[in-house]
This record gives sequence, structure tokens and C-alpha cells, in this order.
Amino acid sequence: MAAKLTPCAGRALSGFTLVELLVALVLVGMISAALFTAMRYSARSWRAGEARLVDITDGDAVRHFLRARLTESMPATMPSTDRTREPVFRGDGTHLRFAAPMPHGLGLGGVYVFTLGPGEGAPLMLDWHLLRPDRLLDVSDGRQRPRPLAMAGVRAVHFRYFG
Repeated sequence: MAAKLTPCAGRALSGFTLVELLVALVLVGMISAALFTAMRYSARSWRAGEARLVDITDGDAVRHFLRARLTESMPATMPSTDRTREPVFRGDGTHLRFAAPMPHGLGLGGVYVFTLGPGEGAPLMLDWHLLRPDRLLDVSDGRQRPRPLAMAGVRAVHFRYFG
């Protein structure tokens, strides 16, 4: 009588060996670690780039605002303490005061007195008051005043005047 063969006796078993599975798992782990590191590095680079862009954009906005206000500055007088009138424009090496309109949509209509100078924790602070014939009005609109102006890399501001 002939011996009966089992179905698997004539061929090799199909599937993966333990060594092949271990190699595959190690490779998947290494790829996952590399992807995680790359994602972390990308996120850090993205945040740094975004912070730099915000600094540049804020600095450009401050320069544009000041340039526009100074371009629109006008001669004006304001009441002084001895009941006379004094010119609004006044400045020295670290402070500047001038009269100009506020940009549309940022305040009440009329001429404002802008004051620029150093402050606590900021190289340049901006304050503003609405100029009326008899007094300066403190227009409190909920914004911090005087307001620090964000300009990256600026440690001090010096003003120079012609004439």
C-alpha cells in the first residue's frame, strides 16, 4: 500500500519567517521615526518663518502709519498752561509731537496731537489726543495708551530736525 501524503508535504509552507517580519517592523519603525522628526522640524521652521513674517509686517505697518501721519502733519496751536497758545510741533532728540488727522476708520474726525517717545519696555511709544480749540481731548477707545510700536530689531529711536 502506498503511503498517503499530507497536502503540505510536497511543497514549502507559504508565508513570512520571523526574521522577515522583524526586518519589516524595524524598517517601518525607522521610516516612522524619520517622518516624525521631519514633521517636527518642518513645524518648527514654519513657526519661525511665521514669527519673522509677523515682525516684518508689523514693522512695515508702523513705518507706513508714521510716514503717512508725518506727511499729513499740519501747523496747529494748542492751549498752554499760561492761557496762551503754543505750537503743537515740538521735538528733541528722543521725543516728537505733531498734529495730523487720524486715518479714516481709526478715530473721530478732526486733528489729533501725536506724541512719539521712548517708554517702558519699548524703544518707541505712541500717544494721541484729539485737538480742540480750547483743550486736548483724551479719546479713550479701549486701546492701550501710550501704545508701544512693534519694530523688530529697534533698540532706540533718535529724531533729527532741519533748520
